[in-house]
Amino acid sequence: MKTKKFRILSRGLVDVPVWSDRERDRNWAATVLANPDAPGGMNRKFWKSGRGEISRYVVPETLELYDVIEFAADRVTYGGTKYPNRVYCIVLELTDVLLTVTELDSAADAFLLASEMKTTWLADKKAAREAVTSHSTQATSVESDLQLFFELGSGMKVPLPVAPEGTKLAYLMTDGGQLPNGQKVVAGDRVEWVLKDGKVIFTINGVVLENESGTEINQ
Repeated sequence: MKTKKFRILSRGLVDVPVWSDRERDRNWAATVLANPDAPGGMNRKFWKSGRGEISRYVVPETLELYDVIEFAADRVTYGGTKYPNRVYCIVLELTDVLLTVTELDSAADAFLLASEMKTTWLADKKAAREAVTSHSTQATSVESDLQLFFELGSGMKVPLPVAPEGTKLAYLMTDGGQLPNGQKVVAGDRVEWVLKDGKVIFTINGVVLENESGTEINQ
């Protein structure tokens, strides 16, 4: 399992994990869904081909976080025999200029991991909502005083809810950006934070940030 970043230019995917320049070979990409009744055990939504080396494929507007992508560069012999060459990727982050993925060797591994990631993400969102809701009065009061925000890569600022002292909240990032203390984060990062002694302490993927002394509540 590897994390890779592919450049995007005007919705055209510049970099791809597999490609063949042989005239007979077949290059294609598709967003795939597991389906035991479909050919190959999956449904494919094929991507539009790009033009030239600058744009191998056109990234579909429907592509979402934790979607599975199948990239193909199948070898075809003179006699028409096909030798599949496939790579499967899970979308971790998608911006106008960059596609960040986790690369796997098999469709089964990709589907299982993508399902686990999506389940964890949804559970974290639900837990965060419930934690904030259960302390709605305190959280709203603290939030209005703190004015802390997640700054997402899209330029959007998302208010950072803060529960009462000692209550930990968590969020699985769906976009890149930075925390109120300036720490950069990417899609897929699990961010946890807790109010201690009047400061917010951040943890990313289970690791307390180096030299993290806490973000003051009166900033």
